[in-house]
Amino acid sequence: ALTLRREGAMGCASPSMKALVAKALTEFLGTLFLCMTVAASAGNSLIAPIAIGCALMVAVYAGGHVSGGHYNPAVTLAVFLRGGDGAPGPPLVAVYVVSQVVGALAGALLTWNFIGPEAAGYAAVAPGAHPASACLCAAMVTFALSSVVLHTATTKAQEGNDFFGLAIGFTILSGAVSVGRISGGAFNPAVGSMTLLYGAEASKDVWVYWVGPLIGGAAAAGAFRVLAWTEYHAEEPSRPRVLLTAAATEAVGTMFISFTVGTAGASPS
Repeated sequence: ALTLRREGAMGCASPSMKALVAKALTEFLGTLFLCMTVAASAGNSLIAPIAIGCALMVAVYAGGHVSGGHYNPAVTLAVFLRGGDGAPGPPLVAVYVVSQVVGALAGALLTWNFIGPEAAGYAAVAPGAHPASACLCAAMVTFALSSVVLHTATTKAQEGNDFFGLAIGFTILSGAVSVGRISGGAFNPAVGSMTLLYGAEASKDVWVYWVGPLIGGAAAAGAFRVLAWTEYHAEEPSRPRVLLTAAATEAVGTMFISFTVGTAGASPS
């Protein structure tokens, strides 16, 4: 089961057609479920982050062994750039991204049938917030999200853990609580693409939800290659490298804790 999960998290370089369809369908359905939750939670702003984080957690546990449970083009990019044995190639990355975006749009449209487009929600940059600030927030939280995915679901050191889904879901929860009032809380280009269904005004900042998360995902992959050095080398690292890696890990982790404290502490009560 462990090997299947790690292979799913990393993708497959040349999957058979049956496996490819299974992966694409899993990414489509998981993203659809996630975006239905986003759209339907609009009227419950106080608990929406909990619902969305839990929905992602459930979807990751449900589909992680099939596709890796990305449900996010930025996470797919991070896994691709991570590299290593079994990393997805560009064709599989493209299949994932298309499946995720189509799933997001389908999820929004299905929610319209339940509660109507007027009541359904979507990510939006807060009035008065600069789009560049929203983009930075999206990049920061997506960096954290992608780092959590890479470190908990793709490493030899974390093989066999059962908490990877919780870690991923709670990263989204903390990000939505801390910067949702600024960026709209979408750390996922597929979720951000839901705005395209609401017209030109609603979708004018859709670029924020593509540029920010993709930068964050790419940066997370780069950081992973430095911090998870043993994933790429068989020899034991030198003592200075161990110390530098530990220091860098502490610095990155403390930065994100401070970022969350600062942004969440400034949120209106």
